[in-house]
Amino acid sequence: MSKTEKRVRWAQVLSLIAIIALFVADIGLDILAKEVPEWVYPMLGLLALGVEAPALSRFVMALLRAGAGGGGEGQK
Repeated sequence: MSKTEKRVRWAQVLSLIAIIALFVADIGLDILAKEVPEWVYPMLGLLALGVEAPALSRFVMALLRAGAGGGGEGQK
């Protein structure tokens, strides 16, 4: 296993732990002060499944543009 593959594996493990911890804190214990955005669970899930970082960054940027109301269009 190459050095890059090991790093990817650790990123997958950490994202899996993060999604479990977030689920427990959000749903199980209900201790978060604010609502968790809808995109957090799918993003961590995709990371845990091994979706590469560039694809994930494009996905997050598209979500941010859609949330800002721009939809990827230039400002008028």
